[in-house]
Order: sequence, then C-alpha cells, then structure tokens
Amino acid sequence: CAAPELTGEVVLTLVVHEETNEGVATRKILEDRGLEAAACVLGEPTDLKLSIGQRGRCVFRVVTRGVTSHASMPELGDNALYKMTPIIERLKEENKRLPGHSFLGSGSMAVTMISCKPGAGPIVPDYCEIQVDRRLVPQETLDGVLSEMRRFAPSAEVELLVDELMCYTGYEIKAEQYFPGWITDRDHWSVVESLDALALGLGEMPEIIGWRFSTDGVATAGDLGIPTIGFGPGDPALAHQPNEHIALEDVASAARGYCALAYKLAS
Repeated sequence: CAAPELTGEVVLTLVVHEETNEGVATRKILEDRGLEAAACVLGEPTDLKLSIGQRGRCVFRVVTRGVTSHASMPELGDNALYKMTPIIERLKEENKRLPGHSFLGSGSMAVTMISCKPGAGPIVPDYCEIQVDRRLVPQETLDGVLSEMRRFAPSAEVELLVDELMCYTGYEIKAEQYFPGWITDRDHWSVVESLDALALGLGEMPEIIGWRFSTDGVATAGDLGIPTIGFGPGDPALAHQPNEHIALEDVASAARGYCALAYKLAS
C-alpha cells in the first residue's frame, strides 16, 4: 500500500457513542480542534461500494398513562400498556405508507423499546413508554414528522427524545435525538476523486449507493456541510443481525481502498 507523500493532511478519528448518538463526538472533535476539513471519509460498511448519503433519523418518546390496581382486580385500574397496544399496531401499519425518495428509498419507523411502571409485582401499570426510531427522507422535516407522530398517537404524550451521555472520560453532554440526512452530489469533486481512487485501489469501479442506516455524516455533511463519502468492508444489510460477519479478503481490499482514498483526496 506504498504511495507517494501526501501534500495534504489526513486526520483519523475514532469516536465513542456513535451507535446511539451519531455525529456528537465527531462534531465536538472538529469544533474543539478547529479542523476545517475539505472532505470526510466514513468507514461504515458499504460492501466495498461508495456511499454518498443517508436518510435522517430521530427518536420519539411516546407515553401513555393509566391508574394502578392490584393485578388480581384489573377492572379497578386503567392499564397503560393496553392503551399503548393500538398505538404500536398503528405505527406498524403506517410504516408501510411513509414517503419515499428516488435515491435513498422510503422513510421508516420502528418501535425499539417498551417499558412499564411500576413494572414489578402484581400491579397493573399506570405508565407505559415506547421509543420510536423514525427515518426521514429529504422532503421530510423534524416538525413534520413530530406532528405526524402525534396524529398517530393522539391519546399519548409524544416528544423528541433527549439522551444524556457520559463518556468513559467523565465528560457529559445532552444530545437531542435528531440527526439530519444528507447527500453528496455525484458530480462533486470528492465523489469523482473517490471513484477514481477506489477504481485504482480495488481494480474496478465501485457502485454508488446510499446507506439505509445513520452515520457520523449527520454531523460532517448534515450539520457542517463538509463533503462526505463512505467506504468500508462488510454488508450493510447484516448490521445488528445475529449472523453479522465480515470476509477477511474484504478487509484487505478495504485497506487498499483507504490507502488510495487518502492519497487521492489529500493530494
């Protein structure tokens, strides 16, 4: 993977909290160090293809309330979990009717967490909470999907989730669970140069794709306007599946691709 000396600078960042709060750590590094990046390469899996965008993401908290009673006398209470059940069913159905985008595909939503309180003993719960992961296509806005969620759950409390993070260093930060989508234009120099670099490094021209999941590009491209592309080994469709794996030969190919990208983009 030997290459001539670079004329530009390559900064490698390895960040925490990306899985649940993508972009938060990357943005802090860029801002705290005053880095002015000409382009950004994300190492998320692309199956050795070139990704130039993704949908946005937000997480809503939906709450229903009732009245406790002894579980042996449920008729004396008002079960908050039963109030939540039709909401979950409606979200499952409405997911099939969300708007789409010609490149990034359709929006989506999924219930990812449910909890009840008191949550122990023979007690009818008076509190039920779900969290809904909502993926946005470019024509959608946060205000729009928040209003939509409230229409889907008119009897519930609906709000954008705010996560409280603590890093292993002790640093604490609050992060709103809204992460804007982004697309880097196919004709932008960063995309054109990346295609050329990967064709050289891999021995063939890679396909252009968009990610279905979310990445730190929400900060680099979505918030800060830095031209961003993605390249990495591994099939994106296997993310979080029990059989998620990666081929060792793809790791070697990706190393050649990263070397070519670094040289091409920083020269």
